[in-house]
Amino acid sequence: MRHLEGSMWDMPLAALYLLIAGVILAVMFVLAPQIQNSNPTVFNGVFGSVMTALNILVIGVFLVYIFMNLIPIIAAYFVRTHPVFFIVSLLVLMIEMLIYYTVSNVFTTFISTSVLVTVGNSNLSLLVAVFQNLPLISFVFSVLLLIAQYAKPTLPQYT
Repeated sequence: MRHLEGSMWDMPLAALYLLIAGVILAVMFVLAPQIQNSNPTVFNGVFGSVMTALNILVIGVFLVYIFMNLIPIIAAYFVRTHPVFFIVSLLVLMIEMLIYYTVSNVFTTFISTSVLVTVGNSNLSLLVAVFQNLPLISFVFSVLLLIAQYAKPTLPQYT
């Protein structure tokens, strides 16, 4: 069983979850009008509710991403660490930044295809903005995690 502590590797997982959710939402926004157009009598009253629910789901995915980044920061404060490991954490941060740039580029390439460009501009504008700034947002969260992990009062076992 994994220990419940905040670590630097929790944040790239949150970015990958955001990528998966963004791709699924983009496909759902493309498929919903096509399903409605295939049989308009059946989906006539339901279509507006489905689109409203999908728009609320986009906001929910964004909030889950924010909380998935805040929880390791809070948990990292309670983990005892030695200042020597700060250098290792900086190396991990550099590796993570490569992951963030890759995830950002994958989603930007995916959403800029001809089928999805209108969905990205209209319905997924919040997620598109997050992915365009994902390296910066994740860097800020990672620096906050490092501050929470290493800028604590001196613990008795290290004096």
